[in-house]
Amino acid sequence: MAAEAPGGAGPVDLTDRGPLPSASPASECYARGMHDLRDVGGTPGGLPVFLLGLGMVGGGSYLLLNQVMVHSGYWSFWGDNTFGLTLLPLLFGIGFLFYSARSIVGWALTGLGAVFIFVGIIANLEIHFRPTTLWNTLVILTLLVGGLGLVLRSLRPMRRR
Repeated sequence: MAAEAPGGAGPVDLTDRGPLPSASPASECYARGMHDLRDVGGTPGGLPVFLLGLGMVGGGSYLLLNQVMVHSGYWSFWGDNTFGLTLLPLLFGIGFLFYSARSIVGWALTGLGAVFIFVGIIANLEIHFRPTTLWNTLVILTLLVGGLGLVLRSLRPMRRR
């Protein structure tokens, strides 16, 4: 790759960067843009630790979410039995949009009504952790937290054997 030198002195070869001041061949490879598949997060080594941690996080997350029960309660968004009230902005917005599809008020009311309904549904969910043994809970949390620790550890430079 050639470029013009400042002051018009002629072309300069940019591909030869010369020797790099580094202590190890691995850091020289990084400086030159060469990467190894085993290098996670731009650091030497760490792929096996990263994959083990990722597997532990995945397994712990699955087991934790498998113990959670979600069900819906009665609609009580801003008071008891107010679901019909949250439909009003949506219905008026749809009415405006049928009258004129370019109505800014219609689009705003329709969007606001949809947001009210979505927030109302989320606000009325009840989430419970199913009863389980202490051993199961400790295994789940150890997998989750230990896996996160291994994933973070894999991002640090490791010595090669």
